[in-house]
Amino acid sequence: MSNLLFRVGRACTRHRWRVLITWLVLVVAVVVVGKIAGGSFTDRIAIPGTESQRTIDLLQSTFPAQAGGSAQVVFHSSEGRLSDEPTATALNA
Repeated sequence: MSNLLFRVGRACTRHRWRVLITWLVLVVAVVVVGKIAGGSFTDRIAIPGTESQRTIDLLQSTFPAQAGGSAQVVFHSSEGRLSDEPTATALNA
């Protein structure tokens, strides 16, 4: 096995430009095939039959407003108060 790897490494070193161009062509081909395939990303994951999936389904059917994620946002004003006109307008926007 090490003899084979040695010969492959030596051939890649001797023909470095051919190897580089071949890799670039392969990368471009993979990107083009990926674009043509038209796959899309999704963040919706469902694993039927698990306890967590049953809980998510129950939340969505019973309390749809609370079924999604939540986050707490904290605002801080370095000048004045948050209730001052320019800051309040920016926060409302």
